[in-house]
Amino acid sequence: MEKFSGATWRDMLDLHIHTNFSPDSFEEPETYINKAIEKNAKILGFSEHIDFDYVFLNFDHVLTDIEGYYKNTANLKKQYFDKIKILFGGEFGFCDLKKAQEKYKEITIQYPFDYVINSVHVVDKQESYFLPYFKGKTKQFAYDRYFETVLESLSVPYDFQIVGHIGYVSRNAPYTNAKILLSEHQKILDELLRKIIAKDLTIEINTNVRTAESYTLPSMEILNRYFELGGRLITLSSDAHRLEQLFYKFDNILSDIKKIGFKSLAYYENRKLHLADIY
Repeated sequence: MEKFSGATWRDMLDLHIHTNFSPDSFEEPETYINKAIEKNAKILGFSEHIDFDYVFLNFDHVLTDIEGYYKNTANLKKQYFDKIKILFGGEFGFCDLKKAQEKYKEITIQYPFDYVINSVHVVDKQESYFLPYFKGKTKQFAYDRYFETVLESLSVPYDFQIVGHIGYVSRNAPYTNAKILLSEHQKILDELLRKIIAKDLTIEINTNVRTAESYTLPSMEILNRYFELGGRLITLSSDAHRLEQLFYKFDNILSDIKKIGFKSLAYYENRKLHLADIY
């Protein structure tokens, strides 16, 4: 584990960025890089969607060109090595089908990812962002099933380092109050957080919240509980799909997590953990 120096905590890193290699973004990779350099950022991690969950569940979906994405990022690393550290990440959509998990394992061996974000989007074979998932479900049940699925995702047979956007289910939830409250899901959340800690995984603080009624996913309340339980590994992610989302709200968030007691942000290079001090 290494400490990273030479950056301020205000503009240091962003590990969850989507470009036109992902099916839901039109942004060129270099537009992010140029903005990051302009902001004096030191680390930028691309993490394109790699969704074998959608593929094997027969969703209408175009899979990311992984080979093209890898080659392009490798070239960008070389081109900008003296200006900014570029990281090659992937956002894997969890699937409970064995054949999907085997495919994820195969590509983690085939490609030299710096890190993998393990993200739950699909719950009980339904995309938990879209309204059909919530039909006939109480908020309690819909959210608990999501958290149970996140817990299940921690036991996949492939290598990953970061747990993505805990609370994703609330991004487009139709409930009058969509906010996730710790008191309503304490048992399952404590089990989830303890397992993350036991596995030495990093929690992503994601600022792409949509209508979740919380300005981060997971919320500061859940992050505080994670800290109380002994969790210390966190990282920052804008989940940007457009240039204007890069580093979104990072100043305020970093101030808040310092108040909780967090002293560093995690990032991964060659799947090895590094810590960057929060100044």
